Amino acid sequence: MDTSTIFDHFQADHFQDQELFLENVERFEHGELQFLLDNAFVGSLAKYLSEIFVQGDQDQIYRLLNRLGESSQDHDGHVRERGVLTLSLFLEGIKKGSKNLPVVQQVMFVLVEWIRLETSDFPVVETVLQQLTDNCLQHLKSQRWEEAKSFLNVISLVQSGRLKKNNIVRALAGKTQEKLSDEEILASLLQAFLHNDDGQRAICEDLLISLGRPAGLYLVKMLLTSQDREHRFRLIGLIIAAGHAIVPILVECLDKNPPWYVIRNIVLIITALKDSSLIELVLPYLQHEDVRVQRQVIDCIQEIGDSRKREYLRQALRLVNDELRVFLIMQLAQPDDQDSIDSMLDMLTERDQFDQNVREDMLVKLCNGLRFAPQPRTVNLLNQLVDERLQSGGAEETDLVLAAARQTLHILQPQLRHYTRQANSENDGVSFDGDVEVLKKVRNELKALDNKINQLVKSKQTGRAINLIAERAILAARQKDFVTAELLTDKMYKVDPDALDELMQVGNIIEEEKSTAVTSHYIETWSALYELLGSDEFDALYSVQRAEQYQSDELIVRQGEIDSSLYFISSGQVRLTCNRGNREIFLKRLYPGDVIGTAPFFGISVWTVTLTALTPTGLQVLSRDGMQKIRGEFPELEERLYGYCRQNDRVPEWLRISGEERRDSPRNGTSIIIHNILLDNYESATKYQFKSRLVDLSTGGGSFLVRIADKDNARRLLGRKLRSEIPLGEADTVTVISTIVAVVFEKYGQRGYTVHIKFNQPFSENRVMDIIRQKKVASPAHKSALDVQEHKKRNYLTLSGK
Repeated sequence: MDTSTIFDHFQADHFQDQELFLENVERFEHGELQFLLDNAFVGSLAKYLSEIFVQGDQDQIYRLLNRLGESSQDHDGHVRERGVLTLSLFLEGIKKGSKNLPVVQQVMFVLVEWIRLETSDFPVVETVLQQLTDNCLQHLKSQRWEEAKSFLNVISLVQSGRLKKNNIVRALAGKTQEKLSDEEILASLLQAFLHNDDGQRAICEDLLISLGRPAGLYLVKMLLTSQDREHRFRLIGLIIAAGHAIVPILVECLDKNPPWYVIRNIVLIITALKDSSLIELVLPYLQHEDVRVQRQVIDCIQEIGDSRKREYLRQALRLVNDELRVFLIMQLAQPDDQDSIDSMLDMLTERDQFDQNVREDMLVKLCNGLRFAPQPRTVNLLNQLVDERLQSGGAEETDLVLAAARQTLHILQPQLRHYTRQANSENDGVSFDGDVEVLKKVRNELKALDNKINQLVKSKQTGRAINLIAERAILAARQKDFVTAELLTDKMYKVDPDALDELMQVGNIIEEEKSTAVTSHYIETWSALYELLGSDEFDALYSVQRAEQYQSDELIVRQGEIDSSLYFISSGQVRLTCNRGNREIFLKRLYPGDVIGTAPFFGISVWTVTLTALTPTGLQVLSRDGMQKIRGEFPELEERLYGYCRQNDRVPEWLRISGEERRDSPRNGTSIIIHNILLDNYESATKYQFKSRLVDLSTGGGSFLVRIADKDNARRLLGRKLRSEIPLGEADTVTVISTIVAVVFEKYGQRGYTVHIKFNQPFSENRVMDIIRQKKVASPAHKSALDVQEHKKRNYLTLSGK
């Protein structure tokens, strides 16, 4: 039975006995809702309600309406349906010309609540929705927006599926939204939203959102044509507030290939929805011709890319304008992200294709970003770049790309060198005892054993020969004579390559012994250090060193590199040199028992000399990480080791004897308070700012005094960029970008440091003179005292991270 038939049926079938009907009405008023199951009673009650409504009997009207409201939420579905039918019939009888809005509104409220709560499929729902829609339409046209709010909210919930209804009801809800989205109504709501700042604005926003797709299309249309910037921002916010319901509209709009500014706004809206599943909608616009659209897509990736953000940014790196690629390099340069490193290296190979307007900046950013990539390909490409810049004929001292490439090489090459040497040492099984003279001596000692083994092999007693070799190799390993043990292992393999069990047994014992104690050769070489430290500290120090092997003429470390390693020469010979311009100056030849690297390891500085192997050389290398591992158990070891190294460190003396001043220009003493800001790898300001006292200045750099919270913080400064503001006269300042090349403590273990900086672009002599003449120069002792006194009143410079 359809809705119209039901209405006709109930309107025709009513009580003939008036007295009995009124008695039943009274009983219904007192809660006997079962009367609604009688068709005649329902039809007569609706007519009766209309009559007393006209007569103005407000008390009884409200009593009956309240009871019908209860029935619309009764546990019995038939009672609920009849109660709603009665209310709907009543509305049909009074809707024309009715002025009693409170009564009508109460009926509407009951029907809206029934729509919201009802879970059964009753045919009357279509008629009720139509009645509610007509009522809501009148409210909207009369701008009685508060009265329309509850019905529209329910319709929005039904249409979106947040209120579970069948497909027919959801479709009816969608049609309701379309009917209520009259353009005149939408325009009125939007005007109030854009121009009012009171409570009306919030109501209009709620109504526009509740009107769903039709209103969404209208809002997007208005966004495309709006000339008012503030209005556009409000519209975007309103569209965003509509949530995911707006997404199909946005997709429809994108399919029409709109102008760039429309795409940008749509991407902005998608970003604000914070749903990573929507990102596929915007990725195609990484290739849009307008850089503003590309930038908005990158912002979207940053906001909602989630776990795949870096993957999307790498995709963008291949597609977007070079101007934006500069920014992406800064985002992608992270340790342990090989895919991003590969993408940046690919870019570096294509450097000739960069936009000339941003080419230099891109190259600087790439060089800085690759500091996390200690790989052969990185070093090779950077060396190629350095060669190109040198051959271009430009001024070296002002070439920022050249400076960035060299700085990164100074960081990466030591790391790569250590990694390669360590890997080769592990793969080749070569110990640091492999000095040429030692090998000759051991081979001579093994001649008698070799003769005996050869006799056993000739007499086909290979098994006995293998056992004899294994016994002697194990004995040598237990005695820490690894040269003998390894030579015997080689001999065993030559005698019987298939003796895998014996080879494995001997190899395991050798490795075990290497890892558990110090060799006699090592103790003999470093006897003075052994006596100073004692066996426990000496063993601990040995345990965290790594062996590295170098062939003749191989570079160990280069002047200018950042490598906080301490080198112990165990075998071979090393050449020590320094560079002045294009000249290499020989300083000293080093031998087993020499230690080098005191300043970079205990202090904080770049290498001021170059080390090259003169002969096959074995080194034991101590890193800062290695020292950290044993610091807790042996807290005094580092200071004792520092005393030993400082006593034996002749590098400063050799530099002085050679007559080579490490600075290319003379120093000028001064005493000026300067303001400093630490920069990141891309020369953007960080949160770290501090004042310091500039104590000397040259055209190429300078140094200043500062107190730093601890040595770990001081170490983090090495190689960092710095922007300093140096006073010039009463009002002017000179701003300079520099690189920190050394951080030297005034006294070991204390917090006063001298920071040495190298300017990215040198000063002129005149500029240096202008700066230093403005202040009376204090003596070094006086300057240090001033600095300590002044900084006692300040917080220490403290950095976080690495």
